[in-house]
Amino acid sequence: MLKNIRISFKWPMQTSLLRTTTCIIWPDNENFTINWQQANPPAAAVVNIRRHDLEASFAKDVVDFAAKRVELLNDYVVLNPFVEKLTLSIEKSHCQSFIAFQLDIPIFIDAIINASRYSIWRSANNKFLFVYNEGDLSEEHFQHRFFEDQSSILLVERSIGNPALFDLKTNKFVGSRADNPKQLYPLDRFNAESNTFQYGNDLFPDKLSDLQGREVILAAFDYRPDVVLKYYPGAPSRDRAFATNDTSGHVELDGTEERILSTFCEKHNCSVHIDTSEADDWGIAYRNMTGEAALGMLARGKAEVGMSAMYTWYADYVALDMSMYIGRSGITCVVPAPKRLASWLLPIEPFQPALWAFVFACLCVEIIALLFIDHFRPIIIALSENMRLPFKNSWARNFEYAFSTTMMLFVSQSNKGTMVNFAPLRLMLFASFLNDIVVTSIYGGGLSSILTVPSFGQAADSVERLYAFQLKWGADSEAWVAGIRDDDSEIMKGLLRNFKIYTAEELTVLAETQEMGFTIERLPFGGFKYFLQM
Repeated sequence: MLKNIRISFKWPMQTSLLRTTTCIIWPDNENFTINWQQANPPAAAVVNIRRHDLEASFAKDVVDFAAKRVELLNDYVVLNPFVEKLTLSIEKSHCQSFIAFQLDIPIFIDAIINASRYSIWRSANNKFLFVYNEGDLSEEHFQHRFFEDQSSILLVERSIGNPALFDLKTNKFVGSRADNPKQLYPLDRFNAESNTFQYGNDLFPDKLSDLQGREVILAAFDYRPDVVLKYYPGAPSRDRAFATNDTSGHVELDGTEERILSTFCEKHNCSVHIDTSEADDWGIAYRNMTGEAALGMLARGKAEVGMSAMYTWYADYVALDMSMYIGRSGITCVVPAPKRLASWLLPIEPFQPALWAFVFACLCVEIIALLFIDHFRPIIIALSENMRLPFKNSWARNFEYAFSTTMMLFVSQSNKGTMVNFAPLRLMLFASFLNDIVVTSIYGGGLSSILTVPSFGQAADSVERLYAFQLKWGADSEAWVAGIRDDDSEIMKGLLRNFKIYTAEELTVLAETQEMGFTIERLPFGGFKYFLQM
């Protein structure tokens, strides 16, 4: 039993604890005190968590966890009071240092893995201090995946033979995974009576600067130019989807994104291994640490880095950590070309409706003028020569003459060749001929231009037109529309109703037979790319 032990933070870790918020998980049946080796307590906050009264402590919290609890439960997350308290402490108090004692350590490890992911605020500088008696924890407890993934762990083990001696240990972390990075090794020894360290080593050594060949597992697929995979025997890297002795799993990694990871490993002495066993698509990550395809591998801890043009999808942002953006691209929908306009309406297209109305009005004026002139012509001639009409004059015959003459002039045709010796009629025919020749010349030029340069209908070349045309469109992955799934606008909802996911084989057939849209990615400098997993 550890009773009345004073943990003297006169170590390099005290500097870290003084700068960050520290969460202390107090044991139920032990009496501990922490004596800070300075006159004043640390400026950073200390969050005290006692597992035996967690339920009652929520009522005293300044921040209500109810809204966060509902959010997580809606994402099918399994919660317990300890995980809830840690999640609240990380998200609201920004806990980065954690102290746990005795048999609470295994429980804390399981809880912190979940809480650090459920919190929307996360830190890359977490430090863990575990204090326990020698022999209280078995070696099995230290084989947890947690000791392979975290680099800043300090274990304080009190010796049974001499309670004043504390063995300080840490996890290996670096090196090949075959060399068991979970294993513990002694770091120093602290004597509580003399308040001295045996070696004076750094209790939180920098393990990230030199990873000593540790493998970084990449979840990606061949998506050029971001990630390029070339398989051939003797390639410098290995695909973990293949057996260890299978040379067909040797792969050369390249690409604009992969080179960032390669450069990182050159600087920090690590190696890049890829795992394509499930990375046939971008997939999705869920907050309950499950998922599908490449992002699902990250959610389940099967891979550590995900690449191949990963967008900042919010659904994945709340479940995973995302780096700074390294590029900008967009999604373009390739739609069918507009159809050529060739129909019985083609002869009327040179003029707009208003101009056709004007032409029709001119023809009506010409017909009416010729009608009256032709009707009164014999009467005027008879009166001028004091003679009777040689024939019976009728309005029907006059209209027939006026209409036929107007139509023949409009299409540039002459009359029957009769001599017109009546001056008003001759003047009207000349005016009509000038008017019609202007109209027909303009019409002929317009028709020639239409026949020379084909006219096409409208294309679905904008989001609004794609919605207005109700054009069906599709892709081979949900990732193409993940960015607009939460958009409540009517246009986006309409686009999503017309979107459908097809297999690669179906898309190949539809591209040749159906009128529908297909998604491609628009690169930053005007290029395009498309991924089709066959």
